Amino acid sequence: MENILDFIKVYKGAVSNELCDDIVNKYKDSDKFKLSETIGGLERKIRNCYLLDLLDDKDIDGRLFKEQSININKYAEEFPNVSVEQDTGYGLLKYEEGGFYTEHVDHAPKLARTVSCSIILNDDYEGGEFSFFGREHIIKASKGDVIMFPSNFVYRHEVLPVTKGTRYAVITWFK
Repeated sequence: MENILDFIKVYKGAVSNELCDDIVNKYKDSDKFKLSETIGGLERKIRNCYLLDLLDDKDIDGRLFKEQSININKYAEEFPNVSVEQDTGYGLLKYEEGGFYTEHVDHAPKLARTVSCSIILNDDYEGGEFSFFGREHIIKASKGDVIMFPSNFVYRHEVLPVTKGTRYAVITWFK
C-alpha cells in the first residue's frame, strides 16, 4: 500500500547544471520580474516572491520542455493512473531574502492541474526549503533537482522563507 509521501518525488540532478546556470545568468538581473500573485491576486502576506514568464524565450522553453518530458514520463510510469497531456508553460520564480510562499494547494476550479513541478536552479542560498503538510515533511533540494507531486487539495505545501541569498526555481504544472 502506498503512503501519501510516495507521491512526492525528488528527481535528483534531473535538470543539467548548464541549463540551471543559463536560466539564472540570463535572468537574474532582469527588470521583467513582477510581483507574483496567488490565485486570489496580489497578497504579499501569502506570497512574497517575483515571477518571470518564460513563454517568449523559445530556447529556454524548448530545453525545459525536453528535460521535463523525461521527468513527467518517469512520474507517470511510477503512477500509471496519472494522465497528463501537456504542461502549462514555465515560470521563473525569484525568492529574495525574506521571500516565501505560505501553505497552499495548486489546484483550483479554474486551474485544472494534475501534477505540480518545481525545478530548483541554485542552492547557494539558505532557507527556502519546500515543505508539505504543515512542515511535517521538508525537502532541502539541490541545484538541478526536480520536485513533482499531485496538485490536488491533499498536497498542501509551502516555500519556507529564504534567510540568506536568492532562491531561483522554475515552476510548471501538468494537466
